[in-house]
Amino acid sequence: SLTYNEPNSRAIYKFPKKFFKVKTPFITFILKMIPSSQPLEFPFFHIEECERIKEYAYKKEIELREREKASRDDTEKYNNSITTNNYNQYNFFEDHPVYADRLVNLLKEKECPIEWPILLQSWVNIYREGDGIGWHYHYGNGFSFNIFIDGDPSPGPVYLFTGHDCGLNEYEMKAANLKNKKGYMQIFRSSIFHKVDPVSSERISVAGTLHNYSAIAKKNLENLSFNNKMKDGFILLK
Repeated sequence: SLTYNEPNSRAIYKFPKKFFKVKTPFITFILKMIPSSQPLEFPFFHIEECERIKEYAYKKEIELREREKASRDDTEKYNNSITTNNYNQYNFFEDHPVYADRLVNLLKEKECPIEWPILLQSWVNIYREGDGIGWHYHYGNGFSFNIFIDGDPSPGPVYLFTGHDCGLNEYEMKAANLKNKKGYMQIFRSSIFHKVDPVSSERISVAGTLHNYSAIAKKNLENLSFNNKMKDGFILLK
């Protein structure tokens, strides 16, 4: 299930009370490459691909709505986006293997020394007028990302940076808004709080979380097993 700090917010996993601060080479890479007030940003999808992904998002929304009706599923609601609430019932990159290869190539091309193989969860967010998501973070010692597909690029996600790990003074906090660019990925440490304020028009994005090899737990492997009947949205990338 998900952890959230405001009525309309969510994170990817329940987060234990203990706050993990894990130093990894990739974190150092991020802090050296960019100002601490911003995540890394890379072009990922072409404009034409964004249009096809938009249609995929609409179809997935219909599919999940029909599935909920048929099963009377009591999925916990974190906002009005059915594709977000059912984040663990599908995986965007599993449905688009060519993009999974592109993601792996990007991470390796940028020499990001994360621990391979990695676990990936990925879903689409469809926010309509008035929708948004409050402050939240993603569980684990890895990285999370969002890729803007369509909508008003401004304002984009807001990121909250705190303390020495983000290049600030020990008790200093700083919120930074990063305007979206169509087809661009924003990637950041999963422990960083972030949010999307209520939007004035439709906003579509692809989101995901990358888990280092050392963070793969027994439960994750059970979910990946051939005879597992419960979907949890994980795929393994090498």
